[in-house]
Amino acid sequence: YILIFDSDYTFGNESDDIKSESIDFYEVSIVYNEKRKKVFTLCTQHSEALAIAKKIRTFFDLEIIDKTTDGVQY
Repeated sequence: YILIFDSDYTFGNESDDIKSESIDFYEVSIVYNEKRKKVFTLCTQHSEALAIAKKIRTFFDLEIIDKTTDGVQY
């Protein structure tokens, strides 16, 4: 299945003198073999993530599960 969820990526290290930055993304992944995941892309807009997931679905005929909206399936 195709999974959409929101992620928080942090750049930098807490122990570094350089202040780390955090960026929010919507991650679009393909989940296979029950627990294996391949990240397909990262998006900053939910609508973009959903559009990409729908394009992937047309090629692989997979279900879309959107964890950002309480697990809504498309």
